[in-house]
Amino acid sequence: MFGNNKQFKGGVITVDIYPCFNPAANKIVDKASIPSKILSNSRKVSLYYPPSYFDNILKKYEVLIMHDGQNLFNNSQSAFGTAWLIQNTINQMTSEGKMREIIVVGVWNTNDRNNEYTYSRDPEYKFGGKGDKYLDFLEQELIPIVENDWFKG
Repeated sequence: MFGNNKQFKGGVITVDIYPCFNPAANKIVDKASIPSKILSNSRKVSLYYPPSYFDNILKKYEVLIMHDGQNLFNNSQSAFGTAWLIQNTINQMTSEGKMREIIVVGVWNTNDRNNEYTYSRDPEYKFGGKGDKYLDFLEQELIPIVENDWFKG
């Protein structure tokens, strides 16, 4: 939708409309590595900003945190040369009205991926057991940075 911000009130429902002036221009940004005291390592993070993000700083967005961030947006960064290109799906679904615009935080994995993504240690495969620490990293270290530093408009 193009034009000024609008608010429509009808009974108990209020709808805020935040227009986008360049509807095809989402932006993907790679951030510097985030150090983690909890995991004793650091990792890159990639961000997907929806098309209206830079047009309208009043709009609030839901945030989706995704793992394996290097595989989300760009074939040249992907672990196996083929990215999931989630921005294409998000752009299409939002333009068709099937979902709201969102911000995606893509957390890159490390060589410790299997240990961090698995809560219990598997003695046969000899990995796992750091899932609780990885979740603590997301909650205590990453999310505060996301909320306080990256999305101020």
